This record gives sequence, C-alpha cells and structure tokens, in this order.
Amino acid sequence: SNSKLVINKNSILFSNNKNEFYSIDTATGLINWKNEISSDLKPIVIGKFVITISNKGHLYVIDEKKGNIIRINDLYKGYKIKKKKEIFATGFFIAQNKVYLSNNDGKLITADLSSGNILSINKISGDRILQPYVNNNHLFLIRNGSIIKFN
Repeated sequence: SNSKLVINKNSILFSNNKNEFYSIDTATGLINWKNEISSDLKPIVIGKFVITISNKGHLYVIDEKKGNIIRINDLYKGYKIKKKKEIFATGFFIAQNKVYLSNNDGKLITADLSSGNILSINKISGDRILQPYVNNNHLFLIRNGSIIKFN
C-alpha cells in the first residue's frame, strides 16, 4: 500500500509499504531523493519541511529539497514494547505547531511539532479512531460511525 500523493512545487511525495519514501520530479519523473521510511499516511509539507509519521509511530521531519532527515521522534515511547507491535497510526494532522496522531488503539497523541515532545495522550475509544480534522478551531474525530468534537 502507498500513502496518498502530495504534489509540492515540482515534486511528488509519497511512501510505500516497502520502507521507501520518495520525492519524484514532476517534469522528468526522476527521483529527487529517497529515504528508508515506511508509512501509509499522507505526508504534510510545511515550508521547507516534509513531515510524516512511520508505521511504527516515528515522527519524521525531512528537508524537502535534499531529503535529509532532520529529526526523528518516537511518539510511541510511552508504550510497552509488546503494545508497540500491535498499534499503528491511522492518521495525523498538524495545527498550531502541534501534531495530532490518531491510532488503532483509540488513543489520540498530541505532540509539539518543534521538539517532538508528547504533550498528551487521550483515550477516545476502545478501538480504532480515524484521522483527525480541524475546522473552526475544533478538532473532530470519527470512531465507530460517530463524530467526536473537541474544543
């Protein structure tokens, strides 16, 4: 499986489940750069940075131009090793310098984007919650066919 494609300036960004994250030139189709990151989530571009979260819960901040990995933070560091193997990210969103990560275990992890430090972990559901969305300063989550609104 692949992440959704993101087109930024002259590059197409995406990841696949073969531990490969690509930047492809839109004009030539040549590879700008490639990293070893496995993710099914759509990457986000903010300025000169590409942000993605791996299937193992690592937050990656990547230089958009050269593909250099600037920082990696383990957003699952509070989980026990056995539990880490069972959970995976279902989506993430960035707003107000915070990363909101939803998981298949029903938890929402909020982390500081600048440092990667975890700010909070909230239990939303007993099972999977989908990618968070922000609208009018409210955070929305979908779980079991219902919508949850946070202020």
